[in-house]
Order: sequence, then C-alpha cells, then structure tokens
Amino acid sequence: MKIAQIGTALALSLSLIVFGCATRRDMKLQGLNSAWEEMQIERVAEQKILDKYRDAAWFFTAESEYVDKTIKKEKGYGNIVGKEYITVEHWIDKEIVRYDKGKEKILPLAAHTICIDRIPLEKINHGRDSEDRAIYKLPEELSWLKNNLEMKADVKLEKGDEVFWWGNHFNSFTATGKPDYREAKIAFLEGEYEGLERFIGLNRKAIPGDSGSLVVKKKTGEIVGVMHGNIRDENYGLVIPAHRYVELRTERKEERAGNPLFDKDYGFILKDSEWNEAVERAASGMK
Repeated sequence: MKIAQIGTALALSLSLIVFGCATRRDMKLQGLNSAWEEMQIERVAEQKILDKYRDAAWFFTAESEYVDKTIKKEKGYGNIVGKEYITVEHWIDKEIVRYDKGKEKILPLAAHTICIDRIPLEKINHGRDSEDRAIYKLPEELSWLKNNLEMKADVKLEKGDEVFWWGNHFNSFTATGKPDYREAKIAFLEGEYEGLERFIGLNRKAIPGDSGSLVVKKKTGEIVGVMHGNIRDENYGLVIPAHRYVELRTERKEERAGNPLFDKDYGFILKDSEWNEAVERAASGMK
C-alpha cells in the first residue's frame, strides 16, 4: 500500500473514532438532559401539589358557650377541601371546670360556633365525636375559598409511604399566616397498633398546633387523613384516616333521619343519657 493510501486510511480511521466518541458523548449528554428534564418536570409537579395544599390551610376562631352561659374564645386550625372545612374536634374544650365555695363544678359545652374571617361556618358534623372528626360547610360568603381537593375512601397505603403536611406548629401559622412544612413516613396502618386500631401511624411526632393538618401522600397527592396527635412516650404521630371523614357524612345523615331529638343547631343527640347526666350534674353543682 502506498504511503498516501496509508495516510488516507489512518485519517479516515481517526475521523471515525472521533465521530464515534462524539456520538457517544452526544448520546450521553442527551440522556443526561432527558433525565434532568424529567427531574425538573417531577419537581414542578411536586411543587404544584405542595402549593395546592399550602393554600388550603386556614385557621378559625371559635366561641364556645357552656351550660352556665360562660363564653370562651379559642383558635384552631384546619383545611379547605372542596366546599368543606375539615378539622378535628379537640380544639374545642368539651367542658370547663369552675369552683364555687371550694366545690369543683364540671360544666359541659352547650354550643359552639367557628368562624373564618369572622364568618360562621355551617355545621355538617361536630360535637362529642369519639374519633375527633369535624366537617363544616363553607357559606356562600366564603365561596372564594373553595378548591378542587377531595377526600377519598379508597387511598391505597403501604408502610414506608412518604407523606407531608402543612402545619400550624406552636400556632406559627395563626400568628404569621404562613404554615410550616413537615414530612414523614407511614409507620403502621389501621389495625396494626393495639388500642389505636382506627388510626394510621407516622414515624414522626406532630408538633403542638399541627392537629387538623391534612396529611398527604407525596407520590400521588392524595389525602391520607387528618393529623390527630401523638402516642404518649413514643415517637409516633397519629392520623385519622381519610375514609373515616368520608363515612362521617353518611353516619350523621342516618343519625338525623332516625332521631327526632337530634338538635339541628348544636349537632348534639339530645337523648344521649351520658350527656344529659353531665348537664344535670353541672346544674346541681355536683362533679
């Protein structure tokens, strides 16, 4: 082979090598760019979910009246879900203690009203609910707060699923108007913790003020439930499952239909003997 031909062959080989390297480099860059773009898309989608739930957070003011006509004003925290306001009931003191001539009196709650921006919310269910659930309907004056969030009864969960919530830690949101972000993982599901079978557990405690926060599955943006509190002396947070809020509407409708003594204004079932006994004890000055 002539020298000129050898040179041409070498040049061609080198160009092919360079082209091959460039092609591989371009493919690698394309792969990196594609991965980066996907990551950015995921981040944008996740941020939209975070923003949507952050904007749903609102605190309320409450005025509670007890059987002796004592009025107590309180603040609580919850979230707008669709056309409803979702929270927990333990924000409201169900009874207060008074002392008369050294004798202790327990005064049960007679009625309470909660407001957003001083506008009362219509009661769908509240009162002495053993599972701490509370749902209120937004009045027309607050229709601008409505959103497209929804509580579903069939959210699929597994231990280890990542969740988040926007909280009112030590009433920071109440004071600043800005909720605080928290996240955790599902530690146990319903039925897995003895004595608390109707709750979901998180591997992180709630901070005082977080009660009423919507707990959301990070991967799908679905509402897992509502923050309830903690297990004493253990590092677990407790969540009321979303399906129990969904079921609550049906439960209360059935109570209304089957009980002519249901108090439409206060939501209490008047034939509840335990409650009536408490009122009678308060009226007579007995503990």
